[in-house]
Parts: sequence; structure tokens; C-alpha cells
Amino acid sequence: MALVPNGKGFPSLPAELFLEILAYIPPLDLLHSGYAAHTTHDIGQEYRLTLSSLTKTCRSLRHFFLKLLWERIEVFDGMFVQVNEPFSGPKFEKLLACELLRQIEVVTKISPEVAHYVRKVNVVVASELSKTVLVKLAQCLQSLPNMHTAQLNFRIADHLGLGHFLSTYPIDTTLLQIRMLIVNNQSAAFMRACPNTTRVFSLEPPKLGFSQLVAVYLPKIEVMGPCVLSATFCQAIALSRLGRLREIIFDVDGFFESETMGLQSLPRLPSLQIIRLYEKGRRLNTRRNLQAAELSSKMISWAKRILANNSFSKVTMKRIIFVHHDESVDIIPVEAKTPQSLGTKA
Repeated sequence: MALVPNGKGFPSLPAELFLEILAYIPPLDLLHSGYAAHTTHDIGQEYRLTLSSLTKTCRSLRHFFLKLLWERIEVFDGMFVQVNEPFSGPKFEKLLACELLRQIEVVTKISPEVAHYVRKVNVVVASELSKTVLVKLAQCLQSLPNMHTAQLNFRIADHLGLGHFLSTYPIDTTLLQIRMLIVNNQSAAFMRACPNTTRVFSLEPPKLGFSQLVAVYLPKIEVMGPCVLSATFCQAIALSRLGRLREIIFDVDGFFESETMGLQSLPRLPSLQIIRLYEKGRRLNTRRNLQAAELSSKMISWAKRILANNSFSKVTMKRIIFVHHDESVDIIPVEAKTPQSLGTKA
């Protein structure tokens, strides 16, 4: 039986008005400047609850809003899961795991047609059910043909003994559809399953292996970071062929001066045009603020030298983007040197 549209009242409004109304209740931002994901979860919560309510109003509204509700598979810190239950702690983490398993079951078994609506996956995995959840999550992601973004925040306790499992996760999984990947140190191995990723970000100060994983498994990467600037990082980049990488993000506090000040260029990055530097929160005393300012100045000088000396780049006008602890931004243009000015053959 064909669906007969409701021609009266709210359901009769054009789709453009529905979308304009929803614009006042934005979804959760997946990535916040710096390391941390967005922490104002009440915004994302309100968005999900509103969509869920609208899908239950009538068949006309369900037909429209169901697609929006299932644009995301999402469980996050502070999410409302059950009445009179805490928003943190082991019991909450178990509730999150159960909610994620529920959403996975919907898109894989109960209503597999909604799998085509999913564009983004944003999940926290932190409970004693972690291994079960991760196995089902890997299977689920393969059934989402239109998913382009995944944020995976794994916080699995050492006592669960999943270290080896995490280092090899996901096994026998290839997700060609993912273009943007946001991970933490425990989920970084997921890069191996996403060879078409063009943007990769870390949710926390990354370990040194982050850069190596990018260099080995993400040949199409265009934007990466925040990275720990160290000799290990430089070695990984020097041995890679990341011809499309145009922007690298660094944490100023992760700058290892003695190991990297001697580095003059990154010749294997012909598309590099932006170095973005993030400064962490305000220091507690004047001495630390002065030390931070001196470090930032050295980091900017280093970034200028790298961009200016990268004569292999096709881009002549480059820039440094410096993001201060208060999220104000300075843009510093850098003009690249030509091969002749560097004393080499054109």
C-alpha cells in the first residue's frame, strides 16, 4: 500500500523548512580544535532525541526524519541512555556498550535498509563487553556503503587483556568508503583497514607510532595530525611517499627541539602547503607562559624553514596557522624558495 502524505498541519510543510528548523539543534561536532572531541554533549543529545521523537509522530514525518536519525551510529560520553542512571563510571560504560550493540543490530538485522542512511560513526568503547562490541562493530562497518567518517574512541582497561587484539584490530576488514578517520592511541591500528582515508586526526596526544601507521597505510592522506614532532616522525615521513599530504598539524608542547631543529625540509612531501600548530591551555604562572611563548616562537621559525625550503612543492605561497590556547588564530604566510635560490638545478 502506497504511503499517502499527510496534507495538513506540521507534516505538510516542505522539506526545506524541516531542515531549517533542525539547523537550530545542531548535531554533535565530531572533532574539536586540538586533541579533544566536543564536550558539549547536551547539544548532540537534543538533536538525537528530537529526531527520534519526530520519527514516531506519524508515517509522513517518519519517512523524512528516519534518514536523518540514522545518518549516524553514535554513542558518546554523557549520552542519555536510561532514566535514573549515571553519566559516567563502569555501569554507564556498560550501558553505552549495550546501546551501541542495539544500534548495530538495527542496521544489520532488524532494519538493514537504514544502513544506506549512515554517513558517520561516532563511538566510545570502554566496558568489559569491549571484545564482543569490537567484533560486531567491525562487521557492522562493512555493511555501511555510504559511511565516510568514523570517530573511534577506545578506552579499554589493561586488565581486560586486549592489548594484542587492539594492536591487530580490525582483522580481515577493509573499509574503502572511509575518507575521514578520527582515532585515539588504542584505535589507531584501525588505519590499516582504511586505505582511501584523506584526513586523519588524533583525539589525544598521539604515540610515536601514529605517524608510522599513517605513512605505511594511508597513501592518499591529505591532512594529518596532531603529530608528535620527533626524529621518529621525521624518519617515517622521509621514508614515505605521501605525495598528496598538504597539511600537517602539530602540538607545540610535543616539539622535541634537540631532535628536530636540524631538519631543513621534508622533500618527500611535494604538496605540503600548511603547517598548523596548536598551543595547549594557558599556563599557571608567568615563568611557564614565557617558556611556552619561547617554544612557540621556535616552533614557528622551524615551520617557516620547512615550508620555505621545500622546493619540491608545486605550491609557492604557503602558510602557518597558529591556534592559540584561547582558540584565536594567527595566519603567517610563507613564500617558498625556488630551486635556484637554494643553489640547486631547476
